[in-house]
Amino acid sequence: MSAVGSAASVATRSCRWGCWAALALLAACAEVPVAPPTASAPTAQSEELVRSVARHRSLAEKQQRAGDLAGAAAHWQIVGLLAPEDATARRELAEVRAAIAQGVKDQLQAGSAALRAGDGERAALAMLKALALDPANAEAAKTLREIDRQRLARAQASRAAKAQGEAMTATKSTLARPQMADATDASD
Repeated sequence: MSAVGSAASVATRSCRWGCWAALALLAACAEVPVAPPTASAPTAQSEELVRSVARHRSLAEKQQRAGDLAGAAAHWQIVGLLAPEDATARRELAEVRAAIAQGVKDQLQAGSAALRAGDGERAALAMLKALALDPANAEAAKTLREIDRQRLARAQASRAAKAQGEAMTATKSTLARPQMADATDASD
C-alpha cells in the first residue's frame, strides 16, 4: 500500500469514529420522556389551591353582601388569578367592577350637586364615598382638595374678621376712657 493510500485510509477511519462518537454524545444528551402525573392522585399543593380559592370566594361574597365592593373586587380578582378557568369568578369580578363604576359616578354627581348648592359637608362626604370605591379617582380627589381649600379660606376669613372686630372694640374702649376722665374732671 502506498503512503497516500494508507493516510487516506486512516483519515476515513478517523472520520467514521468521529461521527460515531458525536452520535453517541448526542444520544447521551437526549431526555427520556417522563409520563405526566396522574390526575387521580391529588397533591398537597392542589388541595391548598382549592382551599385558597374557596376561602377567597367566600370572602368576596361576604364583602359583596356587606357593600364593600372594593374588597369584594380584590378577592374576586385573587380567585381569578388562582383559578383562571373559573368563569363565575370572572363574571362576578366584572359585575362588581361595573357596580363600583356606577357607584363612583353616582357619588361624583351627588357631590357636584351638593357643592353647587353650597353644602360643602355633603359634597365632601360624597367625594369620600367615591374615593372609598375607587381610591385612584382623580376627579373626587381634586374636588375634595378644592372643598378643603374653600373651608380653609372661610376659616381664615372668619379669624381675620374676628381679630379685626376685637381690634375695633379695643380702639373704641381706648378712645372712650379719656372722655370719661374728662367728664370726671369737669364735675370736680
